[in-house]
Amino acid sequence: MKMITNELMQKFVRTVSEHGQKTAIVSTAGDITYEDLDRESGQLASEIIEICNESDLRLAITKTAILLDHDKMSVMALLGALKAGTTFVPLDVSDPVERLISILKDADARILVTSSDNLELAYKLISKLSLDITIINIDQIENQESKVEDMVSDDAYIIYTSGSSGKPKGVIQPGRALLAATNYLQEEFAIRPQDNMLLTTSFSHTVGLLDIFTALLNGATLYMYNIRSSFDKQHFLRYIEEYKISVVHTVPTFYRFFLKGATASFDSIRLIILGGEEVLKSDYNLYKEMMPASCYFVNLYGQSEVLIGTLNILNKESEIEGRVIPIGFPVEALELKILNEAKEAGVLTTGKLCFRADWIAPKYHGLEEETLNLYTEDSSDSSQWINTGDMGRWLPDGTIEYMGREDHQLKINGNRVHLREIELEIETIPGVENSVVTYNGEKGKEMLCAYAIAEGDITSDKIMRILKEKLPAYMLPKSIMIMEEFPLLPNGKVDRQHMPACIAEGHAPREESIPAELVESLTQIWTEVMGIDNIRPDDNFFQLGGNSLHATEIVNKIYMSHQVDFELSIIFDNQSINDLARTVLEAKQPNKEMA
Repeated sequence: MKMITNELMQKFVRTVSEHGQKTAIVSTAGDITYEDLDRESGQLASEIIEICNESDLRLAITKTAILLDHDKMSVMALLGALKAGTTFVPLDVSDPVERLISILKDADARILVTSSDNLELAYKLISKLSLDITIINIDQIENQESKVEDMVSDDAYIIYTSGSSGKPKGVIQPGRALLAATNYLQEEFAIRPQDNMLLTTSFSHTVGLLDIFTALLNGATLYMYNIRSSFDKQHFLRYIEEYKISVVHTVPTFYRFFLKGATASFDSIRLIILGGEEVLKSDYNLYKEMMPASCYFVNLYGQSEVLIGTLNILNKESEIEGRVIPIGFPVEALELKILNEAKEAGVLTTGKLCFRADWIAPKYHGLEEETLNLYTEDSSDSSQWINTGDMGRWLPDGTIEYMGREDHQLKINGNRVHLREIELEIETIPGVENSVVTYNGEKGKEMLCAYAIAEGDITSDKIMRILKEKLPAYMLPKSIMIMEEFPLLPNGKVDRQHMPACIAEGHAPREESIPAELVESLTQIWTEVMGIDNIRPDDNFFQLGGNSLHATEIVNKIYMSHQVDFELSIIFDNQSINDLARTVLEAKQPNKEMA
């Protein structure tokens, strides 16, 4: 009997038989038809099977890591890994090397599929591991007969998310979960061969995989756009218009960025799906203003453990009362409970969002205890539920309001504090669009820090004055910073780990003794890129209104002026000219050999 993962491939093969000559993927690496995608992924499968046979590896327990760019080759590789009967582990080439090494080690990957462009990185990774890993250069696969294994692993893939220990945590999902989730999305949104689906999210994230398989199992065309490669907003808008994109699935932060001030035509878009972060009424208002009358607006709640959980489908006639769009109703394919103290929570009572369904059975790779802790019990009937780690509450109309992460709760001087509660208070202030509250700092000196994106005459002092009237003293931030944009993770969510360092009242940035000519050079670069005069060496990049696009240009200009090649994250880690100058100096010092 064939395992369920093969049913995933069987549906793909049926799609190929119906739409073989149709374009499956459009990407920077070229376009590919369904027929060619099927053939080339089958050739990769043959290569993987041959390696496993020669190395005496059991296909069902072999992990195939994929280190490829955001283009058609990455999709072809994951299909090949599945056809071979292995479990695929997607790697984002833009992730830090140490994270990639950690993932490969934890997954115990034995095959690494990469390309000529990423071959150097691949060898660098395996040189630091004691694992016996075989590299497949996807650009050098010879034409051979395609093979597909019947007996395959029930584990389709491992997606790595941030773990509470600080190390990536692998979420294993069976093929039946991916198949059920994409079938549901197809039925709910009527995904059809005529659709042109935009893919901006990396395939190393659950949203990316959902979009890939929802498109390719239903004959649609997948348009893979890399938003992290010299992103040009106007080019992106022209891309949507030129290719008549009909389905856009992204995170709210990026949605706001590309829509605000846009003058392009969006007549082809019939579906806007947002998820991964809170969706705001202002997001819905953007949709009403800029999208065609036939377009629907969707708030989709899901995560790596349950894939899809709830949907809130809105149209131009929907009425929105609060500032935040509820995450809606549980999808029909799932059961949901909100548990508070192991019992079902009542209306407007915050509790844990918990799900169950026959087709989801997530587990954490190599973490048996954490897998057990993933499940929680409803004490009223002893039933077992998957605890998402997210908090929510039922609203009187039967929808669910998302209340943030359970791990964003903490105790300060014995008082329970939920960071989202502080954020919500900040966001009720007229003119404040979004906020983030963190609790960090040196051990023993931790403090609450608030960051806000605001318009008009909103200042840090004004926000603090209002908060003092609403919150107890132990919930007041020690620092409030107004920003133009928050730093983002590769999946488009807010990167809380790289928010600017907050400075409590009465503190000042530390002065550094740095060559004046270097400071002047970097100041000139910042001035040219950001269009701001009189920048001081200790001014904070984000407080000046810096964003990821500014950071990209600054890094490029530093390379041209000083021949020092940095990654984008260097700006997030060195947020003043003084700090950045010191890092440039260190990078330019020649390596000293031991005598």
